[in-house]
Amino acid sequence: MSTPTFPTTLPKPSMRQYSLTPMNNVLRTEMESGPARTRRRYISVPTDVSVTWTLTLAELDAFQTFYRETIYDGAGWFQMPVVMGDGEAMRKARFKQPYQAEAVVNEHVWRVTATLEVMEL
Repeated sequence: MSTPTFPTTLPKPSMRQYSLTPMNNVLRTEMESGPARTRRRYISVPTDVSVTWTLTLAELDAFQTFYRETIYDGAGWFQMPVVMGDGEAMRKARFKQPYQAEAVVNEHVWRVTATLEVMEL
């Protein structure tokens, strides 16, 4: 089964409140004497990416349908363009927790925020 792709009909996340938080990948062991020992746990670790979309009512409906039906209420992985240190590229992502949506101006414009767990490929 192939990984679904985020709908191209929806806008990209806004860069205004975009943030990256890499997962701690270092295991630290304190020694009885001398400096602590540290080592890398894994070769590839996820990065938490906080994103915000501004959506119309119709786009919100498409977003909710994708979230609910295609990626099973956010449990499934999907491909989407994500901006990281090496620029924008398609990456494997999934929702870390449910998204939040609020009406911005009126019922026709919505701000959707979420934290995505993104694998660097």
